[in-house]
Amino acid sequence: MEELYFAAANSGDGFVSYYDQIFATSAFSRLYLLKGGPGTGKSTLLRRAAAKAEEIGIRVRRYACSSDPFSLDGIILLEPRIAMLDATAPHSRDTEVPGAVDELIDLGSFWRSSELAAARAEIEELQKRKQDAYANAYHWLGGAQCCARNTLHMLERCLDRDKLVRAVRRYLSGLAREAGQETPALIDSFGMHGRFCLPTMHRNAERAYILTNTRGGADLFLREIRQACRELGINTVFSPTYLDQTQTNGVLIPQNGTAFLDEACADAKRDCDKYVNMERFWRTDMLRVFRRELRQSDHSRQALLESAELAFARAREAHFALERIYAGAMDYAALEQYTTELLTGIFADIGR
Repeated sequence: MEELYFAAANSGDGFVSYYDQIFATSAFSRLYLLKGGPGTGKSTLLRRAAAKAEEIGIRVRRYACSSDPFSLDGIILLEPRIAMLDATAPHSRDTEVPGAVDELIDLGSFWRSSELAAARAEIEELQKRKQDAYANAYHWLGGAQCCARNTLHMLERCLDRDKLVRAVRRYLSGLAREAGQETPALIDSFGMHGRFCLPTMHRNAERAYILTNTRGGADLFLREIRQACRELGINTVFSPTYLDQTQTNGVLIPQNGTAFLDEACADAKRDCDKYVNMERFWRTDMLRVFRRELRQSDHSRQALLESAELAFARAREAHFALERIYAGAMDYAALEQYTTELLTGIFADIGR
């Protein structure tokens, strides 16, 4: 069972991070903080550490970069409790209990500074271009968030809530009372490759209910699921929507392995167990009242997201140009030797 999530999101409120919560120092016996610029091998080191752990039977939870989901930003070895994460901006992290728990790993010590100094002007220009692109992207996402919230506000007026509440209670019938704890686990992000949804929650569910015809109002159903679970004392894992962290696009109930997902976050490679057609929860008379405004709000949101995607594409171009510069200045032979010795030491310390 692969566990891959995001630990942050590019949202309408800018960069939203859960790193301090997920990688809290108090939760681990050892915490390795990776430092170094783009292209210095942080993601590669994380992948190698995760692979080595799994080879010897340690369960691993991976965290993908919210801007580049093909790159890792952190891993957790679940038993023993050891974590390793990219501790550079925008989720910079310093040691809290140096040596005893936290340990810095400076991959920047393997670059040839003279080569980077010679490329300083180009590096600074690319950094500025990347920062500007992100700033523009966040402005576009902010506008799209306003549209999404406006759509949700109108859909709340169109909702037959009593009917929805009865349906939700039927889905949850028979579950035992627990602590009613809610755990965030992000499966949705928007970045240098556009919107990207991880299939983790769907693939790890024993059964899944996929919400269709939501009109942008999946949160109304999932909000009711979460509220009912809190009242009934049922533990849940939930994914906030990338655009608006106050909204939800996925809920997993570990007790019986049931997931409820917005269709945008469903795994196309797995046949879902059941569709939940949300058309039955909308009042058609009210939909007629808001029809034109709902259509306009959706068109505006889509246009703003397309602009955000263009801005992130500019950021991607600058980012990978920076990676090429730094990668070209790395002493990879020395880094390889260091990485091998580091991983050998880490796993020797935990007796594996």
